[in-house]
Order: sequence, then structure tokens, then C-alpha cells
Amino acid sequence: MRGLRKPPNICPCCWEGPVAARYGLLDDFVEEKPAGDDDAQSSDWSGGYVYTITPAALLFRAIFGCVWCCHLVMQLRGERKLIFPGEPIPQVVGRGPLEIRIGRGREQWDDTSQNTLTAFMIVVNGEQQDYPFAYTMADDPAAAWIEGRVRIADVGSPRALGLAKTCIEQCARDHPRCRALSIHADDSAPLPTRLIDCTDPDRPRIVQPTPGARGGYAALSYVWGEEQPHRTTVANLASYMREGIESDTLPQTIRDAIHVAHALGMRFLWVDSLCIVQDSREDKHRELRCMRDIYRHAYFTIDALAAKTVSAGFLQDRRPLKPVATLPFICPPSSVDLPRLGTIYLSPTLSDYNPDLSDILTILDPALSYTLDRAWCLQETLMSTRTLIFTSETVQLGCQTLTQNVGGAQINTCDTTRGPRRLPDAMLRDRDPLQAVPGSQAWADIHDAWRRVVTDYSARRLSCATDKLTACAGLAELVGRALCVDYVAGLWRDERLLRSLMWYRPVPWDRWVEARGRPSAYRAPSWSWASLDDEVAWLEDSGLSLRTALVEVVKCTVTLKDESLPYGEVTDGSLVLRAQIYPCKWHPRTSSCHLMPKRPDRHQSPPWAAMMTAEQHAKMIEALIRSRNPHIEYDADGVLVGKLKVMLDHLNDAEVRARDVWVVPLWWGLVQVRVQPKSEISFMTGLVLTREDGPYGPADAHHRCENRDPHAGRNTRYRRVGIFHGSNVAWRAWDSYIALPPAVEIEIV
Repeated sequence: MRGLRKPPNICPCCWEGPVAARYGLLDDFVEEKPAGDDDAQSSDWSGGYVYTITPAALLFRAIFGCVWCCHLVMQLRGERKLIFPGEPIPQVVGRGPLEIRIGRGREQWDDTSQNTLTAFMIVVNGEQQDYPFAYTMADDPAAAWIEGRVRIADVGSPRALGLAKTCIEQCARDHPRCRALSIHADDSAPLPTRLIDCTDPDRPRIVQPTPGARGGYAALSYVWGEEQPHRTTVANLASYMREGIESDTLPQTIRDAIHVAHALGMRFLWVDSLCIVQDSREDKHRELRCMRDIYRHAYFTIDALAAKTVSAGFLQDRRPLKPVATLPFICPPSSVDLPRLGTIYLSPTLSDYNPDLSDILTILDPALSYTLDRAWCLQETLMSTRTLIFTSETVQLGCQTLTQNVGGAQINTCDTTRGPRRLPDAMLRDRDPLQAVPGSQAWADIHDAWRRVVTDYSARRLSCATDKLTACAGLAELVGRALCVDYVAGLWRDERLLRSLMWYRPVPWDRWVEARGRPSAYRAPSWSWASLDDEVAWLEDSGLSLRTALVEVVKCTVTLKDESLPYGEVTDGSLVLRAQIYPCKWHPRTSSCHLMPKRPDRHQSPPWAAMMTAEQHAKMIEALIRSRNPHIEYDADGVLVGKLKVMLDHLNDAEVRARDVWVVPLWWGLVQVRVQPKSEISFMTGLVLTREDGPYGPADAHHRCENRDPHAGRNTRYRRVGIFHGSNVAWRAWDSYIALPPAVEIEIV
């Protein structure tokens, strides 16, 4: 330690001992080794740096200001507060000397960012104490040996934005995957119709590049949340282009975005409220068709994740960081330099798992992640080449390769924010688009990604309900181009169409009444998830292994509101199935449908009867009746009925259609039993329908039609009110008691 002066907050013994040994962080890992057979109850430790001190000496040095001794005392006390004279260390450590072992632990908190952390292991008398992480500043001399970095809190400072610019440049230069999927270099993208010129941040102005002009620009994804009187209109467009815009008249979020674009060397910025003439239907219609390209072509997108409204802004300093200990660290000397003194910090223990105390891990709070709740923002971030995300904790860069904290701090892998972070590469190939072969892994990945997107998207909110299909049209266009199939109101007309019909609302029963349900005006056919205002998921994603289809898709069509927007709004839709349909009775108390019996004059064998002999089938039915199987029961009139579990699309569907319920089996298959991984049981799923006299009430004359017998012909029309699932065994038994209906063509609207 020649040439180094001891800091005043370290006692001489610790300076010569733990500090000189660099806390064992550069030695072998501290590990617990099992004891021998002769003493199975004890254990031993290896690695790190070991020294001995008495409790009295440790407490004395802590009281007189040694930060390392004070940290150890607080660990042994089990609480974090100042130590006062006369307060003893807990007797659990005994009166004898304390053997203290410190050094690196093997635990690494790792995710797609591929960062590692230096786990700080503390063992006293063979008992492991707290398990903090050590970290330091990026420009500290200790940074060459300590991997962890402090999270950036001053997200709008020149230092933070300089680091963000470096991260963006590294992505564009060093990520082969991102380079392959990027459409253009930063200065060669086709420019949108209008842009904000950020050359003078105090007086930005709107510019209209000449057609075909190319260059680099940034885009903004944010929450409006309130009226925007500054928005571009037909009346002020010329003034905004000629004289510019007074910065003070713009809301804080847009001012912050202009500042970020300017600081990162980007002249142009695209913001929807300024770059689209908001009171021109023609202009909005034209720009809406370009939304996918605007975000795909942007060099980077600014995501104002932490801004609740457009007036809130997103460059405020985040909460102050509070390490539990600040320690000197003696850096190993190089061949030409003497040792240097750096600084390391210890994070709060992860056992607390308290986001308010976490300095080194970014644990995002969904309640403070406002763009995650807005439907329009999903496609804006997913379609962007790279996104600079201003979270409630710090600033991050997300790209197709990874998501990382600017400055190198670690992201919590248990992040509770929902939704897909990135799309399959096949969806983003603009330079050499390649159609996914049906049945291939890429084809399956795209379908799976679309379901995840819809699950996330459907839980988000829209200010205008009619935008349900429009706000995800850009993402749908990416999927449609990769699959080369027709888009029908949120679903795909290919081999997976039947599976796509098995969506449901994963709303807990205690929140059932709060569900938003169906809109008052027509927006999509009832078989489309877009007809609801609530989150949806797919039954297939819940563990059901679908095997055999029991219906045939005859036709699936939609009527577009605008033929030039194939992924936009629809005014009508029809799904025609050739299927067997069963009348039922709805029982709201048990959330189930009861199949109504109708004895046949002549027994018709069910489709699966060939799987067992007639004798086996008869014995199974007899056993089910004797055992009072939960899927088969007697109703109040003593009539044997089959019971099916139903998941309704909306509570009102049961109230309005309680006397007119029908079920159509779509699939039967196998599902694994969790307690017995090698065991599978039969399963049946399908749609719950009601006859159609107007999907949103009798007054809807456009969709009104007569009620007809489902077996009378192909003109019978229904609408969906939910899905059902139940044991296939119940159906096998029940088919012996009802007339097996012939397959007919039914239309669902």
C-alpha cells in the first residue's frame, strides 16, 4: 500500500487487514463444504479472506467511526441503525473471538443483458450473514475489478445522455442481429411526411422533407393522457413551419424528447401530435397507413415510460440511491503504476427484496410504467429498431439483441412488467422478407408471438374504442407479411384458425364485475378477441394439448371499413363451421351448461366409440352413473344431464341469453396431469353460442335475423358468448343418452 493514505473512516487494523486484502473479492470463491461423516451437523468454509476479532473490539472500532466494522456490527445486530455506546452485540455470537470470512459468492444475477454482479459473502463463526452485492461507478479505479455498476438516477444529465448515445452506437456497430434487422443506417432512412427540427431546442419547427428524402430521425412513444392544445392543425401548420414553436407552449414530455434528440446528435424527431395534422381526416388516414414504417425506420425511439401524461415529463432525477456501506478499495498495481484507491458500495440485502432500497438492481414498478398500459404504445416499441426507455428507476436501451441499463447496472430478472420484449426475427426482415413455411418452427414462433402480443395488447387501454384493431395494425401487418395469410379481425385464416378461436378472459372471479366487457357499438365479430375490452388468453397456452378437430371451417370473412387498410376496422364478419351443435341449459350458480337429453329412436355411435368395445362402453356408463361423476348429474326433474364448465366472455351474456344456449365441440385432446407427469386425461373444448337476433340487442337491425332450428339449414346464425371445457369421458358417456345431431353448417357473427 505504498503511496496510499489511509482514509479517516477506516481503523488501522481494518486498513492493514480486510482493506489490504481487498475484502477477499479477488481471491477464490467463498464456498461452504459439507463436513465429514463423523460430524454431519457441522460445516466448513473455504476461500476469501479470514481474520479474527473479539466482539468488544469490533464494537469499539464501530463506535469510533470505522465503516467496515460498523457494517459488520449492523449485520450481526440484524438491523440497520446506528450503534450507540453500551449497546451490546447480540449474544448469539458468543463472548469469544469472531472468525470473519469475507469474499466473493458464486451467485450471479444474470439476464439477457449478460451483466454479472460481485456477490459479497460474509460468514461469521461459520454462519452466513447478509448477502449484498458490491458495485462501483463506471469511472472509478475499482471498475476494472468490480463488475457491478451504480444505477443512473440523473437520467437527463449530460453524463447520462452521453452514456445513452454510446449504448446506441454500440448497438448499431456491434450487434450483428440488430444490424441484420435494421432497415437502414442512421442517415439513410426514408423520412416521414413531417418532422420536428430540433436544431434549436428552444424554438423547434416543423419541416416537410422533399418526397424521397433520406436521413436519420428519432421517434417518441408516450401517453397523451390529456388534451394537447399545442397539436398541429390546419390553421397553425404554416406558422409552425415558418416561425417555429415556442418551447414554453409545448408540454414537458415533448420538450424533454426534443432535448434528448438534440443531446444525442439527432436533428429530427417524429411526434404524432405535431407531425400529423390532427383536424384533417385525410392527413390522419394517410399517416396512419405509414405508422409501421415510421417506427421501423427510426434510428431509435424514445419511450417516455415514466410520464403519466404529456405534461408530466420524463427527465426528472430519480430517487436518491442509498447504499448500506461505502468502502475504500485498494486496486491492484499494474506494471507501471502504483496501487490506486477506489470506492465500492454495498447494496441492501436482496432478502429484503424491497425496490425502494435496491441500488444496483432495476426493479420496475408496473404502476409507474405508464406506456405499458396504453394500446398504441405496444406496436411503437416492438416495431422500433432500438428503444431508449426512460423508466421510473433509470434509463435503459432495448434492442433486438438485449435490454440493458445505460451505465451497466443490472436489471432484475424477476421484473414483473408484462409483455414481449422483442419479436421473432422472421417478423422484422425488411431487407429480405422470408415467408414462414406452415408447420415450421419459424411459423409456430410467429403464431406464438402474436398470441403473446394480443394478450399484452388486449389488457391495455384505448381512448377511442374503435381503434381496437387499428392500434395494432402495424404489428398485424408484420405477421401477415411473414405468414402470407389473410387477416380476419385479429385472427389468421390458416391451419391455426380453430385454435385461435379458443381465447378466453383470464379475469379472477373477484374482479369479474369490474371487467369492461363488450363495447356498445359494433367493432368486431363475436368470435374475435377484438370484440371485447378485456385481457384475453388462449386455452392452448394453459396446458391443453389439442389433437383432433371436430369441426370444419367452411368460410371466414370480414368486411373492411376501408379496403386500403386490410388490418384496420371492420364493419361485419362471418364464420361458417360445419359442426355438431347441442342445445343446453345455462346454470349461473355453477357456471356450467347442462346438455339437454333427447333419446334417439336408434342408437348412433359417437365418433370415439371405436376406441372401446360396446361392452366396455356400457360398463363405463354404468360406473359413471353409480359414482355420481361430477360431469354427469341429475337435474331437479330427475333427468340425467351432462355438465360442462363454461368461461363466459362477459357476465351479461349469461343474463341475456340464459334460455338460449348452444355448445359446439371444436377439439378433443389430451392434457397432462401435473401430479403425474406421465399421465394424461381426455379433454374436450368448444364454443358456447346463443342464437342471433342482433349481437348488441334487438335494435341492431343490420345484424337482425330470424331464429331458426340449427338443423334446418345453413342460414342459422349465432354469436359467441364463451367457451367450454370438460372431461372427454363425460361426453363418451353422455352420447349414449342423447341423439347424436348431424353435422350442419352454422354461421357465427
